[in-house]
Amino acid sequence: MSNIKEGIQYHEEELEDARKHLHALTENCRKMLPKFPEKSPQHTLLLNRIRALEVSYDVLSDPSGKYSEPKKSMESILEPLASIIRKSQKALEKAKPHSPQAKRLERLIKTITISMEHLNLRKSRIIE
Repeated sequence: MSNIKEGIQYHEEELEDARKHLHALTENCRKMLPKFPEKSPQHTLLLNRIRALEVSYDVLSDPSGKYSEPKKSMESILEPLASIIRKSQKALEKAKPHSPQAKRLERLIKTITISMEHLNLRKSRIIE
């Protein structure tokens, strides 16, 4: 079990899988950027999502717990991640149980949940 000093416990394999998944998600989002005109809502959404995924990756990659981000920035990072979870949960409700799509969505939800738990913990330790 990995214990990030603050009490969140995951097996190291779960954290490594989450880091790999976050990296892959970030790369997929970057590939999508050229498909949208700059400053369009879709382009801005993707930029925000990429930033949130990058910070999530950095936080999960810092076992010392010293990675820091300004509190306002941390709040803006959590919303795109919460959006991913909400949309994935809706899609999961429509997916057939045990289907490849359902498994992919479950993994996505788990990855983002792990990230958000770590980010919320870091956010709670930040002094404004």
